[in-house]
Amino acid sequence: MVNFLKEHYSLPWLTGRNRRRSNIVPANVHYRDATSILVLFTMLGNARVTRMRSLQKLLEMDGKSVTFIYILLDAKDLPDAHMDEGMIRVRREDVSLYGKLINVKVKKLLEDKFDFLIHGDMESNPYADYLLSKSKAKSKVGRHMENREHLYDLMIEIGLEHKLGFLLEQIYKYTKVV
Repeated sequence: MVNFLKEHYSLPWLTGRNRRRSNIVPANVHYRDATSILVLFTMLGNARVTRMRSLQKLLEMDGKSVTFIYILLDAKDLPDAHMDEGMIRVRREDVSLYGKLINVKVKKLLEDKFDFLIHGDMESNPYADYLLSKSKAKSKVGRHMENREHLYDLMIEIGLEHKLGFLLEQIYKYTKVV
């Protein structure tokens, strides 16, 4: 019952409030000048981690420091041991009904001013929206989703018929041009 209230009422309201209260002005960060990138995604098993590690290799070859936060909505989606090594996990229990972040590592990462925050999901969820609204990243990039334009500085329009790998390729391609 608490998760229902949190996901359908509390987090959407808090996300809107964070957006209205935000005093962060999107910065014109050029990819070539960027040094730090935060990648946020929802965990859906081993394949998702593999895709994110591929993106990480591309970004690190360009000299960027990459940090991962993943949202674990269901225990069955947890990847095999050591696949998520170095990634920060957010569980439903890590966000209170009133939006308090219990996970100290996540709270600190969202306070850091990363040059880019990349949201690597085809569809959003209340937890991702809330974390995006709390982040102090200079520029936020993700897939175009209806009614979420206020959360991003750059949105990539691709259809749902495409897979996550294509989304990540497009995000990399267009972010690199910025």
